[in-house]
Amino acid sequence: MAKIKIIVVGSNDALAQELENVVVNTVGDLVDTTRATLKEYASCAGDMYICYASREREFTAKFGEEKVVALELRPPAVFFIQVAQIPAGEKVIIFNNSRAGAGVIEKYLQQYQISHLQYQVVAFDEDTAESIESILSQAEYIIGNEGYTAPDKVLYSRYGKLLRPDVTVIASPAREATSESVSCMAKKVISFVQAQDRKSLFRTQAQRINDAITNIAASIEELNASQQELAASMSEVAKLSGKAFEDVTNTNNILDVIRQIASQTNLLGLNASIEAARAGDLGRSFAVVADEVRKLSVQSTDSTKNIDRILRQMQSSMDTVIRTTQQTARITEEQSHATQSITVMVTSLQQISEEMLRSAHLEG
Repeated sequence: MAKIKIIVVGSNDALAQELENVVVNTVGDLVDTTRATLKEYASCAGDMYICYASREREFTAKFGEEKVVALELRPPAVFFIQVAQIPAGEKVIIFNNSRAGAGVIEKYLQQYQISHLQYQVVAFDEDTAESIESILSQAEYIIGNEGYTAPDKVLYSRYGKLLRPDVTVIASPAREATSESVSCMAKKVISFVQAQDRKSLFRTQAQRINDAITNIAASIEELNASQQELAASMSEVAKLSGKAFEDVTNTNNILDVIRQIASQTNLLGLNASIEAARAGDLGRSFAVVADEVRKLSVQSTDSTKNIDRILRQMQSSMDTVIRTTQQTARITEEQSHATQSITVMVTSLQQISEEMLRSAHLEG
């Protein structure tokens, strides 16, 4: 009996392959996949269609809810950590083919509280050519999915000549499907198999699927423990960074006291010089001492200015370190929560696969 025929659709072949990898890694034993772009898929016949979450409404209207699975893919944590390191206040361009696609990145930027930057979306399939050229020619920071922003993709092939020589482009590595959308896909595929009564395929693959999901569950459990340990470590780093910032602030307070002492010493030295002048020859030696006191005061003032300048630079650097560390800690914590959610989903799939296995043996 033939496998289920699935059409995997992306705006270009690279993005279609990104979805195909998720499908094959999850239900590869049950399906045959065919990649198609948005321009090609209408002529491709299949049992089911896999698309990006931003295209769900369009595909559901065309093929029906039972034949469509929309996968939501998000960039990995390392991408958001790189974005968090961009200096505060900078304008960052989110480059995507659509505003809906860019909205996925915006959602996670907000979730991870990376709010120290100004974001602007460039949707190259929706915006005017004039608007795109105007924005990209001035952009200092551009972020987006690897399928659009890698050196051989549309950002460079279509707009490369517009980009500034010093532009910083942060391309997301291979994205990760959310646990909810992967679970939904697996359940739909399994239900489709059962509904089509593909018994021979069912019996052949049931044990392999059950074994695979059991192995995934064990791997997820190990990953979950590692994520929790990393989240705890990042939280501790954030606390230490905050303590270092407090120490720098306290040093500033000490400098204020030194400045006040230097000012008072300078005033006393000036008064002593005046009194020494009044004393004539008797006050000459005292005048020398008073002058040295004033010089020492001036040197102290200059030294505090230099120290103050260095501390201000340190405070600025520490502020960036603290912000980045806190954001990294939040991202790590979110990843830990996501891993826990995946554990729940895998457990659910494990139950389904065990039921499949029992059904396969009974029907055999």
